[in-house]
Amino acid sequence: MAATNLYFAKALADATGASNAGTALAVALAIDVASPTAEATISGTASADAVTVTATVNGVSNATSFSGNGDTEVGAAGALAINVADADSRAAVELGGSVSATTASGDVTIHAIAIANDSAIAAGTTAGFVGLGVGTSFALNVTLDDATAEVAGVVNSLLNVTLLAEGTYTAVTYAEGGATAGTGVAPAIALQVTDDDTAALVDTAAMLQVGGALLVRSTYTKDSDTKAKGAVASLWTALGAAVAAGFGVDTGRASVSGTANVTGAATILAEMDGVSVTES
Repeated sequence: MAATNLYFAKALADATGASNAGTALAVALAIDVASPTAEATISGTASADAVTVTATVNGVSNATSFSGNGDTEVGAAGALAINVADADSRAAVELGGSVSATTASGDVTIHAIAIANDSAIAAGTTAGFVGLGVGTSFALNVTLDDATAEVAGVVNSLLNVTLLAEGTYTAVTYAEGGATAGTGVAPAIALQVTDDDTAALVDTAAMLQVGGALLVRSTYTKDSDTKAKGAVASLWTALGAAVAAGFGVDTGRASVSGTANVTGAATILAEMDGVSVTES
């Protein structure tokens, strides 16, 4: 049994303004909210030589905003990008469900996979030349992605039982503000919040009868990058400000709260491997 969701969600805003004299204003706003799901669950009774339940969610969510203008007196450009990603995969034997592998060489495997690439990119630039130029950008990226392999019911196997949850998460947030003017102002703010979860769980009411080995494992891999850049070229007054902040409250869990009668080895393992970079 398998459920797969391959997705691509993107919001793009591109605004430009130009004026030989006077005032030019360009504002771009991109908002992307993506919540793809993949669920493979057994609520009744399933019996086979071997049983595999797999749920996979794999894709991209992105918000990109560009704005820019050129002006001889006053130029202002603002770019705002907001991305909210909530990709969920869940493979489970539900409470009241029962799964049996009936041959001596048959395994029971409950496998959840989440692969998410989430990003927000904002760039606002202006050229005011002898006047005032303001180029500002704000990028916000919030990730709430999950992979859950879970047993709340009954599992019987003459050989091995495996619960495996795998999460691979990539998050990128970039904001760039730029101004070229007599008086130039270029603030850039990049904010990223990740709350991703990878869990392999045997619940309190679960009953496992395992003739071989039991593996309950969650693996979590994260690559997070948050950057902000504010650049100004000015004849008189220049103000460039860049703020980048990244917050991670991610979790990796593996637990057995119910009953597991295991003939072979029992391994309960939660692994987390993450890289987080913040620059301004």
